[in-house]
Amino acid sequence: MGLLDNWLKKSIKQEMEELSKNADPDAIPEKPDTSSDDGDPEIGRKAIITDPFYSQQSQQTLFKFRLSRLSNKTLKDVSLRDWLCSSIIMNRVNTVVRFSRPQLKKFDMGFRVVKRDHGEDYTNAEKSEIENIQAFIYNCGRLDNTPDDDKMLFGEFLKMTVRDALTFGNIAVEKILTRRGALHRFRPVPAEAVFNINENAPKKQIEEQVKSVKNISEPQSDNDPRRNYQINERPLDYYKYVQTSYDNRPLAVFGDEDMIFKLYNPQNFADGNGYCYSPLELAIMNLTHHMNTEHYNSNFFTHGQAAKGVLHLKGTVTQTQMTAFRRQFYNLINGAQNAWRTPIIAGLDDVQWVPMAGGSKEMEYIEYNNHLMRSICSQFQIDPMELGLDNLAGSSKTSGQEGNQAKIEFSREKGLYPILMFIEDFINCDILPAI
Repeated sequence: MGLLDNWLKKSIKQEMEELSKNADPDAIPEKPDTSSDDGDPEIGRKAIITDPFYSQQSQQTLFKFRLSRLSNKTLKDVSLRDWLCSSIIMNRVNTVVRFSRPQLKKFDMGFRVVKRDHGEDYTNAEKSEIENIQAFIYNCGRLDNTPDDDKMLFGEFLKMTVRDALTFGNIAVEKILTRRGALHRFRPVPAEAVFNINENAPKKQIEEQVKSVKNISEPQSDNDPRRNYQINERPLDYYKYVQTSYDNRPLAVFGDEDMIFKLYNPQNFADGNGYCYSPLELAIMNLTHHMNTEHYNSNFFTHGQAAKGVLHLKGTVTQTQMTAFRRQFYNLINGAQNAWRTPIIAGLDDVQWVPMAGGSKEMEYIEYNNHLMRSICSQFQIDPMELGLDNLAGSSKTSGQEGNQAKIEFSREKGLYPILMFIEDFINCDILPAI
């Protein structure tokens, strides 16, 4: 294993040196500050995008809540607790990460910057600029004046943002700016903690609430390296986004100048309130049933009772004994956490075991659990074959390795490519214009 480890480290080192041999993310010239109050006003819409009646009822809140029964904390807990959901998200994240490095060879997995007109030739200056842009993306910004604890590669960035997109339905990315207003680097912000500002809240109220907690977040000791950091805040035309704490207190506010807030799975619902339903939230019913089913089956091992049934107690039964029996019997049949428990009452003449579940019930359980897993995979647009669940893949006209490869390819066309297109649009429309 030592030889293999040394070879792997040497290979990675050579690849990293080749990536940065001629590329310099800091060589990209800073975009001059062209902000001005002159010019024509932006053109608005006639349609009312935000429900004004809801806004009237929520004037006291600083930000808009998601109009959903599920909080972001609940969505995060489900993504971690259910093994199938966690496997699907990890599969998509790990597959996307394979595209996080610049493409060195024609058929390598990765990304590359090209001219819009693919038929045009590249000059040496354009090739050098493309290499610098690719290095900028690969390092998630410039390397000069970036603190060591804040350096990040594009693969790390994708791991965080893809998980946020699949779990919460949106991503939040902070644009750290230079003193001239150009993009210095971009970093993900936890999407679960970023919300849309309530437009009815005046700027002064927003600033006062943020100022009240700013002293807490500032460095408190001489051992905090943030004491030497310089934050280049730009004047914001409008506050649009707020970052909150675990108990929904505002921590920082952002505008379009220093925050990118994008919906991964947008819907045109009247009660959207600026948010959307994530793939996880759309599958929440089946995920809940799946967790209950798994919990039901796991209780077979924790409670140590194989046969499910009831004890038939013969003899004189007092009201106290009947009440106790009824209570235990209801606990037996209600809720997955009470599965495989047996009600027992002492003090009677004869006891008879009456089975309540036949052998066919086991097959019904397996079929129902398989149905739930197929449904969840379908809602996440992923074939069970990608997760190694061959028993859920079903039969195919094309057998063998070719049939499995065709299923995986079709699955990635449905579920993986939209994620890659989302990232591509994010880079082209939000990152590159800000450099």
